[in-house]
Amino acid sequence: FFFACMSGKQHKTVRVFLRIRPPVKQELERKDVLDCISVLPHDATTCIVANPKKKQESEDDVKEYKFHHCFDQDSAQDDVYERIARDTVDDVFQGYHGLIFVYGQTGTGKTYTLCCQEEGNEGIL
Repeated sequence: FFFACMSGKQHKTVRVFLRIRPPVKQELERKDVLDCISVLPHDATTCIVANPKKKQESEDDVKEYKFHHCFDQDSAQDDVYERIARDTVDDVFQGYHGLIFVYGQTGTGKTYTLCCQEEGNEGIL
């Protein structure tokens, strides 16, 4: 799913982030579930999306997308907060308007990232 952040402070632009959620239990139990999206190990601003029905034999089977930052399946909630929300929250406390817009398909981890109540793994809100 995608995040877009901005605040009313001067020289702030919209920043767009991507977070790849880890597979849920049901997906891990299925043998036919493939990882089709990943973050480049040497470039955390690029994610790769592969067609799971193909064997990625050519460059046409893989697409690259750029963001301000991509979070992989192992990213901690604290890391997501620090990179995405902290500046906007700080700006709001200084009297500026702030916005964190979250968009994604059902089941992609939006509520988990924003509102998780697990101790030690709380959401960014």
